[in-house]
Amino acid sequence: MRMSGVGLAVLVVGVTAVSYGAVVSNLVADAGFETSTVWSYPNADTAPWFSTGEGNQAGWVSRELVIVKSGAQGLKFSTWAGNAAALQNLGVTLDSNTVYEISFAMRLDNLSTNPSQTNATIIGVALGSSPVLGGAYSWTGKSFYELAPSTTGVWETITLTVDGSDAALVDNHGEYLQLTLKKFNNAKNSEYEVFVDDVVFGEYTTGPPPADLLLGFYGSRLANPDFHAPGIGGSLYTSTADGIGVDTTAGSSDGTYGTFSGATILPTGYKVHMGTTNKNQRVDVQILNNTGSPLRLDSVSFDYGRWLAAGPQDVALAYAYGDLSGIANEDVLFTATNLAVTGSSGDYHDFDISLSNLTDRVLADGEKATFRLSIDNAVGPWDKGAFDNIAIFGEVINASYETWVTDYPSMSGSPDADPDHDFDGDGWDNLMEYALGGNPVNGFINGHIPVYANIGSVLEYVYAMRTDDAALTYRIEVSDDLVSSTWTNSGTMVMTTNVTGGSFDFVTNSIPIDEIRKFARLVVEQ
Repeated sequence: MRMSGVGLAVLVVGVTAVSYGAVVSNLVADAGFETSTVWSYPNADTAPWFSTGEGNQAGWVSRELVIVKSGAQGLKFSTWAGNAAALQNLGVTLDSNTVYEISFAMRLDNLSTNPSQTNATIIGVALGSSPVLGGAYSWTGKSFYELAPSTTGVWETITLTVDGSDAALVDNHGEYLQLTLKKFNNAKNSEYEVFVDDVVFGEYTTGPPPADLLLGFYGSRLANPDFHAPGIGGSLYTSTADGIGVDTTAGSSDGTYGTFSGATILPTGYKVHMGTTNKNQRVDVQILNNTGSPLRLDSVSFDYGRWLAAGPQDVALAYAYGDLSGIANEDVLFTATNLAVTGSSGDYHDFDISLSNLTDRVLADGEKATFRLSIDNAVGPWDKGAFDNIAIFGEVINASYETWVTDYPSMSGSPDADPDHDFDGDGWDNLMEYALGGNPVNGFINGHIPVYANIGSVLEYVYAMRTDDAALTYRIEVSDDLVSSTWTNSGTMVMTTNVTGGSFDFVTNSIPIDEIRKFARLVVEQ
């Protein structure tokens, strides 16, 4: 504890009397193809992976012992394979209220020397269903085609999302699912062999948000954020000129705000294009502080996808408008140019932009700030991109002496910023200035000066008490002289506290006047 010293005693008056998202569990058996002891796995007689009814030829799909992602074995599709597949009955029924994630490691390797094998090396994923587990399965209508890593000779994870409420699956709700990894006939005689490992199918859940996430949007708009911390309000506005808005068929699939967890992998993006009436089409995100305390804004995160080569390839983040001081409206905080094509759905570009260089990044209670994401440099007005997973990070500033003193940069270091130092020489040390709402660098601004009055046989002493710092303690002490330094709070009593609902309450104390002279002082400790 630190006690405020000399300045406290001078509050004495009188001679006669004184006055602070991931998969829950993997439903795939033998996810790494480790259980097989035969080279032709999977085939019509194997489990849990099999290939019956898919037209597989011997050797088209087989176990792999050399090029593996993890463990000792994997799966290989040969260059000449076409309409070859590995299937597994998952033993789970399709739930319309569930989002599923499918992922697997994929690698293209062993370039063919056969001049007739020049087709693209791609595979697909299909879902089948059956009313009975192990019964007759039929295609659900949900498939993913032309899947491949971005380069050859390295492992990459392919991640897909299936929304149980998808219209393509409406007739399959409640039926048992079958997962198929398939090299379709259009990939027969491909340039490379395909290697697969570590297959995952499971229920997807959004990852836990970071502790400093204040506001997040990954599909909602207007005053309906997908996430908001207690006391935080927010809105997202898309420019609606030329039909721009939310696209539920596009978006980032990584489930992160920039690089931070807490978003969703479901496809929903905030579509943007240059348009014909407004250049630099934009998405505005506004944050409102209703916490009752100051709110520090630390960073803005977002994802951006350039859908096609002709699409907008430059993005910018700007402070649009609001209550932050010393920052001009439309002040550009960040730009990125010549961004690579991502496609309309997939792993978008991730951005985490610090706000530490802003002159002011603290919102008082009731204040707001609006940030703007915009695009530029597209071939034509209708060539599109999309923002997704937009978030603002920061922290509620719980009042403390240490935080308060940073508002006065002229009081830098010791002893100027020490609680028991009287920087402005007005008789109140710095801690007392803080406790009573004074200004430590201006001796003419004392904040809430205590007041007192004789009421019969008692002295009523009223002082202000901060409501936002529970670490502070206030008390009245009395003494019969100023020489012995013997102070006590014996006989003093708190009568009432006027709760204002603001930054300070006002406490009335009763001090008996039972001696010829008595001195009183206010003591504040932290």
